[in-house]
Amino acid sequence: MKKTVTVNLDKTIFNIDDDAYTVLESYLEALHDHFKKEEGGQEIMNDIESRISELFKERLGFGMQVITLQEVNEVIAIMGQPDEIDSLGNWTLLSEKTKVRKSKMQRGTSLP
Repeated sequence: MKKTVTVNLDKTIFNIDDDAYTVLESYLEALHDHFKKEEGGQEIMNDIESRISELFKERLGFGMQVITLQEVNEVIAIMGQPDEIDSLGNWTLLSEKTKVRKSKMQRGTSLP
């Protein structure tokens, strides 16, 4: 039996197991630390949380009730790490459907 935590991402409630929550919390803190001094940093964080919420909803659509460490790791792999931001402020992501720029997260764009 595993302990679960209830979290709110982009106004959506998710049940996340304790291990997954720890990893997600560290990831979001790293992103926040990276963007906190950027102009529009809070907007970027809101957009990132919104995209994470969308990805979790997709996974819950498969009949799951709890987000596990596997789903959190999959989402992080799609979103990428803060250190993957290049000198132009572009965030190279593994997903072709998601691209983050300093000014705004843009969905549905192709990577160069």
